[in-house]
Amino acid sequence: MDPRDFHTQARALAAAADEASQRSAVSRAYYAALNYAALAVERMGVQVPEDATIHDVIADAMVDVGPGLKHQLETLRYERGRADYRVREPWDGDATDAVDVADHVIATITQRFRL
Repeated sequence: MDPRDFHTQARALAAAADEASQRSAVSRAYYAALNYAALAVERMGVQVPEDATIHDVIADAMVDVGPGLKHQLETLRYERGRADYRVREPWDGDATDAVDVADHVIATITQRFRL
């Protein structure tokens, strides 16, 4: 599967007004960026873990890909956690912003690695 399909789904979900769609959009945006970044990391010769350490390994590798990408990926991860796990708290997140950040991460990786 192409991770950009998650990004397409995130953008569609972000356009909906209901809270579940907004939260799901943030989650899909993060996983679009993470999985696309994993493609770049593999091209860099880094072993992509198949366990929960994938999040930190990929984020750390983004330092060598482009300025600010590690921070952007970590921010998306944090927002994904809020969206997925803090369901009892009122939602004040910005799904469109998360999708735009994922778009920037994907575009930067695409340009750097010609994916």
